[in-house]
Amino acid sequence: MITLSLDISTNTGYAIFEDGELVGKGNFLVKDKKISYLEHTTESMHAMLGACENLSCYVDDAIMKYDVDEVIIEQTNRSRSRWSQKMLEWLHYSIITSILEEFYYVNINYIDTSEWRSILGIRMTNADKKHNKEVRNGKARGKLTSKHLAVRWANQMFGLELKQKDNDIADALALATAFFVKEKRIEVINGRREKKV
Repeated sequence: MITLSLDISTNTGYAIFEDGELVGKGNFLVKDKKISYLEHTTESMHAMLGACENLSCYVDDAIMKYDVDEVIIEQTNRSRSRWSQKMLEWLHYSIITSILEEFYYVNINYIDTSEWRSILGIRMTNADKKHNKEVRNGKARGKLTSKHLAVRWANQMFGLELKQKDNDIADALALATAFFVKEKRIEVINGRREKKV
């Protein structure tokens, strides 16, 4: 079973798994400086349509290259910016439409951010909370966020050296792993992935 997991944005993180084992990862970058997440100008909408087409092509190419059987996608989260939310939903729609039209045999699954974080136990430790308190009090620098936690988790779980800028890849790795756990294909025991027999 070949799985493609996607953390969709204009910098989409992806991961490829074969029978639960990581075989590829990276980003599909479709950013365009004409895209505005603050206002919906005609120029911005045209640029976003181009980004949607490009991202769909990248995903289609990955499905063909790896002979993907299923796609796992992170569910969209409610955003403070309605326009930003709409742009993200355009990207989701373009990918889903393309997969359904070109690869009818590929199963598509969504998983919520809060669900994959809960399944994998990705949460602030007491040390993380203490650090953030020190940041708020001006005694330390660099507030830790959920993105930092996902990168740390991915590096520990897969023996990687992802940087903070790779947080979309980390999210793709995490959401696929959580989906595998949820479907009882693997277990995560003491921070290690174990295949079910």
